[in-house]
Amino acid sequence: MKKNLFYFLLAALCTISFTACGSDDNGDGENGGFTELEHVWSLEPTVMYDASGNVTTNPDDAAKYTGSVQVTWDCPEGTSLEWGEGENKMQLPVAAIKQLVENMGNASLPSVLKSVEFKSNGQIVAVYKDAATTSIANDGWKTASDYATYKKVNNNQILVFLNTAKVTEGMEADEKAALTEVIKIFKDGIPVNIRWSANNTKAYFYIDKAFATSLLDNQTLKAMLDRLGNTDAETNSTVIMIKAIVNSAKDVMNKTTKFEAGLELMQ
Repeated sequence: MKKNLFYFLLAALCTISFTACGSDDNGDGENGGFTELEHVWSLEPTVMYDASGNVTTNPDDAAKYTGSVQVTWDCPEGTSLEWGEGENKMQLPVAAIKQLVENMGNASLPSVLKSVEFKSNGQIVAVYKDAATTSIANDGWKTASDYATYKKVNNNQILVFLNTAKVTEGMEADEKAALTEVIKIFKDGIPVNIRWSANNTKAYFYIDKAFATSLLDNQTLKAMLDRLGNTDAETNSTVIMIKAIVNSAKDVMNKTTKFEAGLELMQ
């Protein structure tokens, strides 16, 4: 198993979170036919702030980033997530995790994702880069299509259906097999919530506490972790750490009054 297993599993973890309610929908809904959504959606501009709260254009002075990546995580002050095991165990305050996710996401995402288009035929098309580049603003952008389609459930939710062959294309055999197994639970679609601005020119695509809680109890994830833990010592060590994070997150979610994590995009 590659050394990036930890990051792969965390990505799978986030992806599964969208599936929490999928099995109740049975693929019902309209294929496309969502006029408000049928646009090219771009990331919001990233704004940097220094430690005093003033806007800055110097990344070296940036203490906070705002933009499309937005997280709400309300729980009692001082609530922390345990990270690691044994002598390497750390306590990460939820408030710090929220800010870290927003800072990292808003600092890096604009360099690899330009836009997402929801087409009238149900196709989802993204303009992206394989890796961040700083040479020319428009250099290296690619178009990704045929990876996913969507159906409208109602004005505040869509179901996203993944093309397994495209999503796993080019992956190493072990990672491809693991992700293919996870995608099997997507047969009824991935529910994505949408909150609209007053004039519908902005849309916030997000998961909430119910999804996150269901994720932490997802039996497919548990079974996958158990199997991966039996492969080799390095992989087992990573799996043990992820299980510890999952168990700690369950306790944190029990204390959480509101959780939303997602992207706000604009036309």
